[in-house]
Amino acid sequence: MLSKLQLLSVFFEDELIYKIYLRTQVIHKLFETNPEIDINKLELFHVQFTTSLVDLLRKIKKNNENNVSLVLDEIQLTREMIDKMDDNVLTEQDFKIDRQRQALKVNLSLRKLYQVLSDNSADYPFSKNINAFSLRYGSDFFIT
Repeated sequence: MLSKLQLLSVFFEDELIYKIYLRTQVIHKLFETNPEIDINKLELFHVQFTTSLVDLLRKIKKNNENNVSLVLDEIQLTREMIDKMDDNVLTEQDFKIDRQRQALKVNLSLRKLYQVLSDNSADYPFSKNINAFSLRYGSDFFIT
């Protein structure tokens, strides 16, 4: 009983629990040094007091461990959500790179338009290239 109480007092690092542990040790020493005291009373003391205290501390410890486990799970899920959100966020660097690509696409579309106009064709090359860029960055970088 003493070793269980000692372990729990170390786990909780609470002054009151440690004082209870010390007083329980004093009671044990009292029974060891005085053989005329009935040893059954020490057992009764443990049944009435120490066992109840140890059980209560174990329940508190288990409840705290469950709460810590839940908090750690929540932290992990939050980190995963943040990582997913970071992957979906478009940065200014992405915008600059895509702006250069868009300029090349528009330049290519102008060349195709010139080709279409010179060939008298009905193909219109602008809609796909222009709309894709504005749909991707419109809400983040442009005021509508």
